Amino acid sequence: MFCNVLILIAVAGIPSEKVVEAHGTFLSTSCIKCKQPQPGPEVKDAIFSDKLPRCRRSGCYGLVKPDIVFFGEDLPRRFYYYLRDFPMADMLLVMGTSLEVRCCLGLPCICISPFVRFAVLQ
Repeated sequence: MFCNVLILIAVAGIPSEKVVEAHGTFLSTSCIKCKQPQPGPEVKDAIFSDKLPRCRRSGCYGLVKPDIVFFGEDLPRRFYYYLRDFPMADMLLVMGTSLEVRCCLGLPCICISPFVRFAVLQ
């Protein structure tokens, strides 16, 4: 399942290993310089206090952001890894997209079988 509807997925109890968040997640944060994971609550507190969150790794001090994809950034590796499963799909469920964003637009076309059912939930 590919999606970026974080709250609905968590409430539904879908295991995280079954979900690929195409545009990343707000549930984790990392340094944009060294990629070191950072404590989410501290980053959130800094942002909501109008401060720039900085990396806590010794000597780095890079900016820290939620692990979401901004325009111009590459999608998570996990997104590309699971594209290989699409030709074998019986069903495709795409959530949280209008299919206007390029990375999601072609997802239904990757499924080879003409009998694949798919649903798009905005």
